[in-house]
Amino acid sequence: MRLCQLLKFSVLFTVGMLLSIIFVSLAHALDLSNYPEPFAVNSVFDASLVVGDNAKASDVIGVTDIGMSLQFDMQKKRTIVRQGCGEYELNELVRVGIGAAKLASKLKGKEKSENLIIVGGPCANSVAAFLYGYPEDCTSGYEYGKAKIKFFDHKNGKFALLVAGLTDEDTRAAAQVVANYKEYKDAFVGNELIVTDTSLSKPKVTRLK
Repeated sequence: MRLCQLLKFSVLFTVGMLLSIIFVSLAHALDLSNYPEPFAVNSVFDASLVVGDNAKASDVIGVTDIGMSLQFDMQKKRTIVRQGCGEYELNELVRVGIGAAKLASKLKGKEKSENLIIVGGPCANSVAAFLYGYPEDCTSGYEYGKAKIKFFDHKNGKFALLVAGLTDEDTRAAAQVVANYKEYKDAFVGNELIVTDTSLSKPKVTRLK
């Protein structure tokens, strides 16, 4: 009788532990709805900004826009007290560190070792090609006038955000969306977004269902 009770307790305990692990994992699951996390958390920038070794100027501008947007989001409020003048608050910018921008070749073999924001698709950026498994056709899955914003969870505590289109204009439009993500916050859900009307000043964004 006692053995049966011990076995029952052991089974219940094991099931309880497994459920706890599942619930904790779900609670910490991240996707685009958490952006700018995990790349910027509590005014700390924790990512590299990656462009291809032969990136077009539009890709460099795009990754710069994203970096500046994150820097603005990482502002910290600081209270200053002056004797006889009361106190006041000011916004203090937190810099995206020097060296945060990297060429894709510098990450060869280390593509999953840190958080990455990658601008440029598999044809233009070797880190993007890595994320897609080095496809034979680097244009596969991309269309003219459309771009993708895709979130990758490497399951090791590191993440990647890919911002890419088939043409320079398409990639540039996707980078503008990420830089102005607050204007598209309702669409920032899940792991992949499609950017359309890339020639417009304000492209459209839809979730991939």
